[in-house]
Amino acid sequence: MAFSSRAVLPVWLLVAACWAGHSAAQSSVTLYGTIDLNLTRTNSGTSVNPGAGPRGVTVMHSGAGSRLGLRGHEDLGGGLYLGFHLEHRFYADTGEQDSQTFFKGVSSLTLGSTQWGAFYMGRVVIPAFAVSCATEPTCWSFTSEPGQAYAWANYSGSVAADSSSIRRNNTVGYRSPNLGGWSSEIAYTAGEGQRTPTVGWNVQYRNGPVYAGLGYDGEDTQTRLFVAGGSYDFGAVRSLLTLADAKGGATTPAYRAQSASLSLVFPLSMGRVFMGAGHLQARATPADNEVRSTKVFVGGEYALSKRTKFYANAGIAKSTGLTRSDAYDAGIRHAF
Repeated sequence: MAFSSRAVLPVWLLVAACWAGHSAAQSSVTLYGTIDLNLTRTNSGTSVNPGAGPRGVTVMHSGAGSRLGLRGHEDLGGGLYLGFHLEHRFYADTGEQDSQTFFKGVSSLTLGSTQWGAFYMGRVVIPAFAVSCATEPTCWSFTSEPGQAYAWANYSGSVAADSSSIRRNNTVGYRSPNLGGWSSEIAYTAGEGQRTPTVGWNVQYRNGPVYAGLGYDGEDTQTRLFVAGGSYDFGAVRSLLTLADAKGGATTPAYRAQSASLSLVFPLSMGRVFMGAGHLQARATPADNEVRSTKVFVGGEYALSKRTKFYANAGIAKSTGLTRSDAYDAGIRHAF
């Protein structure tokens, strides 16, 4: 029997409500979510500008992605646990699904231990993204994001990749425990259907004000990404740097690109402000086809409460041979 998304969504909400009530007694299931709405204005410019809306118009949409999720945790004894994670994405301005994939955000099972780490399987975020998210002020959100272009050198995997460059279906992986600030992760995505098998990993170090990370995602020597990042918290300001080198991707195996993104985050008593710039240098063979893009960005947020924030952002980009793209947004984000 076939079910439409309109039929599935009420069932999902009912199950979520029941499990959330059950979690009060069992302390094993958490219902969470985010509702994010803003107004975004983008001019008619054609330069590479991640986070910008449709050209030449003002639109309402979710700048950071509205979501509804469930996390579960069962103690199996002896330090072992089983966890699950399901996350649905939707457009808060219309109530419609974000994509044909109902649990677009994540759909996974985890078997783990506090001593030896965790094995997982399902649809998950690839390891390389953890490095980019840790060294970018908004974790790829809003008009101020460096995004895929300026944080990943425009890498997206092969043409046969699924609809999200930062997520993979049919993945098995392992996350290590934190040992003296060091942690690591490795994942393998099976080549089911049209998908090319992919391997990804990261190594990260966190200790006080210091963060450093290195990540990789690749199908072969012709289609791959290396990303490195670091940050240091000086107290009055936190600096963040991301560097990336990519081959192949959704264009041609001859594609090669490098990118860099530098940001400064200034904490305030009721929020923060940040600013930065990103640069992308992409080329095919021969090198005279080189394209350069630069984006400058600024943003800020004001905490109305622990769960509710007002924000505003701007991103201005210019690419070789293209017109300047200016994008601005302002909105409210509520987490529960």
